[in-house]
Amino acid sequence: MDLDRGAQRRALAVTSGWDPAVHGGYGWGGAPAASAATRQVPNLPVQDVPELPPGGYAAPPGATSGFVRFRNLAPRTRAERRSLTDKEALEKSRLRERTGGHQRYSDPGHLIAAPGPESAAFVDEQQRFVTDAAAADKSRREEVHARRAAELLRRREREAKREDDRWRAMAEDKAREQERVERMRQLGSKARRNKGSEPYDLVTQAYSDDPAGARLKHQDDVIRYRAAMRAQFLQQKARGADFDLLTGQARSLIDLPDEPKADAAAAAAAAASGRGSARPGGGH
Repeated sequence: MDLDRGAQRRALAVTSGWDPAVHGGYGWGGAPAASAATRQVPNLPVQDVPELPPGGYAAPPGATSGFVRFRNLAPRTRAERRSLTDKEALEKSRLRERTGGHQRYSDPGHLIAAPGPESAAFVDEQQRFVTDAAAADKSRREEVHARRAAELLRRREREAKREDDRWRAMAEDKAREQERVERMRQLGSKARRNKGSEPYDLVTQAYSDDPAGARLKHQDDVIRYRAAMRAQFLQQKARGADFDLLTGQARSLIDLPDEPKADAAAAAAAAASGRGSARPGGGH
């Protein structure tokens, strides 16, 4: 930069006729002016001055040979000026613009927002957007259909389990009822309700096939036997002769049944008790 500035001053001295030895001042490069014997002013045109980098001293296009060069800086944009008001952004910008080359700066925001192609999180710009609306709509419909199918499947399984539980409970209730009936049938507790007060059937007039029926039959036989004996006795007392006075025919006495035996009644009762069967038509 100093050589370019000195070349500009020498070119300006040649074109304007200004002599530092005559007019005073400093020599080229900011040093004190040298003697006239040692000072040599080269005749360098402005066109031969090397091009300066951006931000240095440069002449606008079409400038004359006597134009004084100036430093041109690009103005900052509004976003840059606004970002400099943030302390964190300002510190990051200062860290990013450090010189010397003895540090390595890595922008964490850049790494997060825009990973490189070698990163596993890299995605192409064309793949970041949905380019097939029909496929996206189809995917959405399939998702809705799959969600409804899953809900119907859960509901079907729930109803099937509920139905299985209901049938299982019904089977268990039926088994318990059957067991209760068998137990009552063995005990004979419920059969007593349908059992009459007398040990014989009211319809068929048959005696019960049990000890009570045998005892009742014996009692009835005794009563019938005694009734037959009384009838025979009255018949004998009522007639005066063994023949009919009007017709002259012989009169027959009433036949007596066999006298019931107490031992036979006891044996029949014991036999009925051993069999344990019910009276005809009665049931337990």
